[in-house]
Amino acid sequence: MSEAERLFMNYEVMQKEVRLLRHQLENFVGITEEEMIDTMVFGGQSDEPRVSMTKRHDRTETIALSFREKTAAANRELYQFLSDRYLKLIQDLAFFETAIKQLPEELSTFVVDLVVEGESWDNLMVKYHISRSSITRWKKRAIKELDAIYQLKQQQLADYLLS
Repeated sequence: MSEAERLFMNYEVMQKEVRLLRHQLENFVGITEEEMIDTMVFGGQSDEPRVSMTKRHDRTETIALSFREKTAAANRELYQFLSDRYLKLIQDLAFFETAIKQLPEELSTFVVDLVVEGESWDNLMVKYHISRSSITRWKKRAIKELDAIYQLKQQQLADYLLS
């Protein structure tokens, strides 16, 4: 599946994910100290009892001394992960929307209606006075032209990296 097809098919889901990520970042809580302690105490244990051969029997004390640092580090990593994912989605969607604007006007309007606005095929048939098979042809044509735009983007990146 090409990048254009992937965005064609997942645009609405990606928009929802952007909204959810924005909310998570704006209202970031992170991992609680209790969750971190549970992870440190119970993480990696199986149902079978384990025998420790170490001289150190003060695991609780060790956990108590390090859990705040580990919690802070885990929260920084989680926030960074959410931020990176959010920025990637924003960039992908922005480029896709820009690429749509580069299509011929009628095809661009069609793709906006189909993908961005989420119009049904029945509404598109009425609006553009076309059949279902024509919608399929227009969609394939749009994907083909968008693929060419994405190939140009990849070529520009390759040219930069090789220069």
